[in-house]
Amino acid sequence: MPLPNTIYQNLNDFLKPKINFSTKFNEYIYNDKWILEIDKDYFNTAVYDLISDVNDHLIQGKNNRKFLMEILQIAELKYQWFNDHSLRDLKTISHVRPTIREVDYNLPSNPIPLNFGIADLIDSSDAFIEYEKKNSDFTQHIESFQNITNNYEDPLDFEKTKVLFALALLYKSLNKINWYIESLLMDLEYLDFSDFDFEEILVKHEIAVLNTNDKNHQKCFTNLSKTDVANLFNILMEEDIIFMEKNGRKDEIALKKFIEKNFTYRAEPGNYKAINRINKEFGYVTLSEHIERTQLPFLEDMIAKLTSRKLKVEHHIERYKRSTKK
Repeated sequence: MPLPNTIYQNLNDFLKPKINFSTKFNEYIYNDKWILEIDKDYFNTAVYDLISDVNDHLIQGKNNRKFLMEILQIAELKYQWFNDHSLRDLKTISHVRPTIREVDYNLPSNPIPLNFGIADLIDSSDAFIEYEKKNSDFTQHIESFQNITNNYEDPLDFEKTKVLFALALLYKSLNKINWYIESLLMDLEYLDFSDFDFEEILVKHEIAVLNTNDKNHQKCFTNLSKTDVANLFNILMEEDIIFMEKNGRKDEIALKKFIEKNFTYRAEPGNYKAINRINKEFGYVTLSEHIERTQLPFLEDMIAKLTSRKLKVEHHIERYKRSTKK
C-alpha cells in the first residue's frame, strides 16, 4: 500500500514540473522530455498512476477523509498558481520554477523538428502530424499566439508557447484529479472501499490508462480466473521468482500495474477479459482467513499440473536414453 506522504510527494512532483532549457537545440525540456513528447497520453497515464495509488490507499488505509482533504489542499495551491499566472502570457514559464537551468546534456532522442512559420508548421514532418492527431488543439494553441509574437519572429517565442501548451494539459489534469477526489468526498460516509469497484467512477471522470484497453497492444492470455492470476503472481513474487523492484525493494504496485497492462483473465470458457483493479484480488488471496479457500486449492492444482509435467519430462528423458543406446 502506498503511504500518504509518498502519494503527496508524487502529486507535488507532478504539479511542479522541472523545466530546463537545452542550449544545444534551443528547446525547453519538461521533466527530462522534449516538449512534444509531453502529450495527452503522458498526462493521462500520470493521472491514472496517481489516482491508482490513491485508490489503493483508500482500500487499506485509515482516516480517508483527512487523506483526501490533504490531496485537495495540494491541488488548491496549484489552482492558486494558475490563477496568478496566465497561460496567455509568455512570461509565465519563468515562474514555473525560480530559475530555468540551461543544460547541454543529451536526451535519448533528438527533439521533433519543426519550422517556426505557421504555414510551414501545418505542412511539417510526419512526427508532428502524428503528434497533432493526438493533440488536435495544439495547432489552434500556437496560432493563437501568432499576433502576439509577430508570427514567431523570435524562434524562442515558439518554444515558450510549446511549454504553455504542456502547462495547459497539466491544468486539465489537475481538474480531473480535483473532480475525482471531490466526488469521493461527497459520498465518503456511504462507501466501503474494501469492496468498491473503482472502474465505473474512473471512466466517468475520464481517467483510464490508455494502453489498458488499447486494441493495438497485444496481451498475454491466461486460462485463470482473476483471483488465480493474483494467486499466481503473488506466489511468484513472494518466492522471489518473478518480481519488480524499486530502490532495492520489491515493488508490488508496479507488478500489479504490469499485470493490468499485459495480461487477461478467463471470465468463462472462451471469454477473456482485460484485467482492471487487481489490487482487490491481491488483498483477498493474502488474507489469512481466505488462504484455505484461495491459495491452497490453487497450489494443489498447480502441484498436480507440475507433477504431470514432471512425469512427461522423465518419460521423454527415458525414451531419449534408450534411443541413444541403439
